Amino acid sequence: MKTFFKKISEKIRTFFRALFEKIAGQDKLRYFDSVRFYILLSILTNFIVEVINRHSFKSAFVFMFVHFYVFLYNALIIFLLFIPALFLRRKIFWTVFAFLWVLGFGIAGGIVTLCRVTPFSMIDILNLKSVLPIIPVYLNVFEIILFIALIVMGLALVVFLFIKMPKRKPAFVKGILTAVISAALVVSGFFFGTGTKMLSTNFKNLVDAYNQYGFEYCFAISIFDRGIEEPKDYSENSIYEIIDRIKSCDDSVPEEKPNIIFVQLESFFDVNNLNNVVFSENPVKNFTRYSNEGITGKVSVPVIGGGTVNTEFEVLTGLSLEFFGVGEYPYKTALSQYTCETVAYNLMEIGYSTHALHNYQGSFYRRNEVYKNLGFQSFTSMEYMSGIELNVGNVWPRDVILTDEILKILDSTTGTDFIFTVSVQPHGKYPPNSLPEDYEPAITAEFIDPLKEEGISDLAGLIYYVNQLSDTDLFVGELIEKIRAYDEKTVLVFYGDHLPSLSITNDDMDDSNIYQTPYLIVSNFGLENQIDTLGDLNTYQFSAEVLKLLGIHNGNITKLHQNFSGKVNYKVWLYNLEYDMIGYDILGGISPRHIYGGKTDYYPKMEDMKMGTYPILIENCSYDEGILTVYGFNFTEYSKIVIGGIVIDETEFIDSTTLRCPVIASRLLSGVRVSQISANGTELSSTDIFYPEIPEEK
Repeated sequence: MKTFFKKISEKIRTFFRALFEKIAGQDKLRYFDSVRFYILLSILTNFIVEVINRHSFKSAFVFMFVHFYVFLYNALIIFLLFIPALFLRRKIFWTVFAFLWVLGFGIAGGIVTLCRVTPFSMIDILNLKSVLPIIPVYLNVFEIILFIALIVMGLALVVFLFIKMPKRKPAFVKGILTAVISAALVVSGFFFGTGTKMLSTNFKNLVDAYNQYGFEYCFAISIFDRGIEEPKDYSENSIYEIIDRIKSCDDSVPEEKPNIIFVQLESFFDVNNLNNVVFSENPVKNFTRYSNEGITGKVSVPVIGGGTVNTEFEVLTGLSLEFFGVGEYPYKTALSQYTCETVAYNLMEIGYSTHALHNYQGSFYRRNEVYKNLGFQSFTSMEYMSGIELNVGNVWPRDVILTDEILKILDSTTGTDFIFTVSVQPHGKYPPNSLPEDYEPAITAEFIDPLKEEGISDLAGLIYYVNQLSDTDLFVGELIEKIRAYDEKTVLVFYGDHLPSLSITNDDMDDSNIYQTPYLIVSNFGLENQIDTLGDLNTYQFSAEVLKLLGIHNGNITKLHQNFSGKVNYKVWLYNLEYDMIGYDILGGISPRHIYGGKTDYYPKMEDMKMGTYPILIENCSYDEGILTVYGFNFTEYSKIVIGGIVIDETEFIDSTTLRCPVIASRLLSGVRVSQISANGTELSSTDIFYPEIPEEK
């Protein structure tokens, strides 16, 4: 066997030697000493990466010629990665390694944009643990295996080249001169590009930025542009002056306060605004019907195709992502460590109980930790729900389950409630090219003008999406009717978090804005009779305007939006307050937090945040012939018996009061508890330890 692999290894080595010798002519591998070779390789590599990320040779050619300066600057960034080869003896190894590294990131970027539209950035690498559980949603088993195989093959090739390829004499003088000149070109080129507006560091629209400035440049910016840059006019006095102005505004609270339920609808928008598609029936007929009766308008969201938590962030905090770094997720950075003012904290101040609800994994984007910093007293995720049904294709939980969960929360308290709900059903990925087998969609669609199909390239994906959307629309209608019959004053606030990842462009929309989604406000006490619309809003203004409609005015950020929106200093004040509240830099330094009196947090974390609407409890245990049966309350399919710190994967869910698992009697000495375990293995909560009676050995 060793002889066999030795022969194979020698053949591979001979092949690469012959290949490089053929390229280099009589002087073996001389090109690997040539700066011109690396310049040409950088240009070629950059073009390949742009083809992959734009999913088109034509678009890459257009980018190369129309934005020639930007294209060359992107190639210069890649060239920097090849420069170490001039200093090394293993030049072939480093050249191939650098090429595969850039190509790998380019492929990752191409896959990400296909799946969610929003481009690949550094924050995605930092979020890798959170997104691993949903990779099978976007890639099938074959694709995952192929991707892993390519990585393994790439690593194997790099190792082989490191061991087997011939070495060259380092060119230190050439390398130093090249490095110095290249660094100078990068710095001067950056300032020249930004000065002439050919480059920018302010990416209001991430999709447009990657298209205009190229993958390598934008990804590089995302590495260094993180946190919130200190405003030019920021100081302790400026913060106190802003706060003094805000505190002079009305902060009255109505005597009678209604329950407030926000429902963030996943990938929800009015598909009837698509100008080249006709549907067999209206997929959002309930939303359309109640829009004629309620308060409606549009919100401008910060993301498209993905990034639900960023829309969520803006609505809950009233802060804008505009001031953060490229593609940042504050849930994974600033808010993973610190608390800040939110609508939940503000409502809790005036007597509300605060609850979060989401029919997906509680650990996704670390919501089980972040919600503690946002002022929520309880969080009910899918692990605390029984009877979850998955949609067609068994991908995402259906939203219909949320109606009863919302009512459970309302019934669980005697006071007034704020419930922030996040749905999930219409989430991508949508089946490419064809619908799932044996799936007969209730709603069909066709293009009005087949010659204009470029925007929405996948009709099958669109049909699948609108059927999931229609199911969510049924949930909307059902919830409205249940709340209208509820015996406590309640207001419902619906809005979409972003458009779906279906390659929809502004040209495909009647309103020509893919960053706007609809909102709908209804109540069971006639609120909608007072006003037809709040107008079009940004998501960071949305909760403040809803509270203003209800006569609620407390909170610094809320009062800023309610009283100073549209005024000269409005955005400047928001920027200053946002930096002061949760500002930080890439090195980990945080802003002074003058607004908190120099303290790190707005409020202490809600360390006692309850997971689930009702507590999970063990009442008793029994043991018979190697089987442990646990009796209690509020168990779900995600409940696992834990013995001696070890999760028993063989736990059998019988019903909401009974669990069962095989176990050796002696192990029961360490006690038994029941934990809610997320799909990625995260333990979300656990009962107290219960010590069952140990049966005598027979």
